[in-house]
Amino acid sequence: MARELGGISAHRLLLASDAVLEAVRVLARPGGRAPYPPSLLGSPSQPAVLSGFTPDEVTEATRMLMRLGFLEGA
Repeated sequence: MARELGGISAHRLLLASDAVLEAVRVLARPGGRAPYPPSLLGSPSQPAVLSGFTPDEVTEATRMLMRLGFLEGA
């Protein structure tokens, strides 16, 4: 049985985290900060890699990556 964190399975959270990191990599500008990933959902600049995830999944993945130090806070 998959353990659930806030309604999102650990596996799904890891998949969303990979997608968030890829989205940030694609949109990061040299010397600048990347946009906050959840704010990209539904926008014209949304990377395709995020399209298979819900806003909650992207938000939780972003928060986890920030806690782990992989992303900077807004």
